[in-house]
Amino acid sequence: MAIEFKHKGRLWRADTVDEAVALRRKLEEHDEAEYEAGEELPYDSGHQVWTPDTVEELLKNAGALQSSFLRVLSEGRIKSEDLLVRLNLDSEIALAGVLRDLSKPLKTIAVKPSDV
Repeated sequence: MAIEFKHKGRLWRADTVDEAVALRRKLEEHDEAEYEAGEELPYDSGHQVWTPDTVEELLKNAGALQSSFLRVLSEGRIKSEDLLVRLNLDSEIALAGVLRDLSKPLKTIAVKPSDV
């Protein structure tokens, strides 16, 4: 029986658990190398970006401030001044740091920041 898993919206198959684990590690290493090289995410406009799995993965890998930011953002449009108050930040530079630190968890699930 084949083992199937999704990675960046694509279905992957392996014949054994060991092969699946090895393939997943190679894919993650490749993703990390792309991230470190500053490459753009591959994006398929026909792919549904937000699924329960992608949301769960993002929240699992995001820090506390990034999770708070996403929670506030899920309520609708908000001005940056209001974000500073809601997140208890001192400046827009601090807000930029929160957003910067959100980029890595987004890359791991192949979501562009603009899709947030």
